[in-house]
Amino acid sequence: RAAAKARVDSTEEAAGPAAKRVRVRLPAGPPLARAFREGDAISVVRDFVDASGRAPRNFALVYAGPPKRTLGDDDAPLSSLGPGPVALMVADLDA
Repeated sequence: RAAAKARVDSTEEAAGPAAKRVRVRLPAGPPLARAFREGDAISVVRDFVDASGRAPRNFALVYAGPPKRTLGDDDAPLSSLGPGPVALMVADLDA
């Protein structure tokens, strides 16, 4: 988690027309939200969630859809999830 936190801390939150708002629902507590660049990889969002310290140790990001699906390609850009804001959920893979 320390490495993920360092990567998140070294990047600024996106702003302007290229910003993509992402909201992540966790198994417990309030959701996380941040603006990323459309070209940012899904791995950047994974780092953001991991760095929060509130995600399970072994988790998957699930796109709320439509269609609802588990995100398996961390190298895919956020723009691959379509236009507009993105809603994700965290699934505990050890539950």
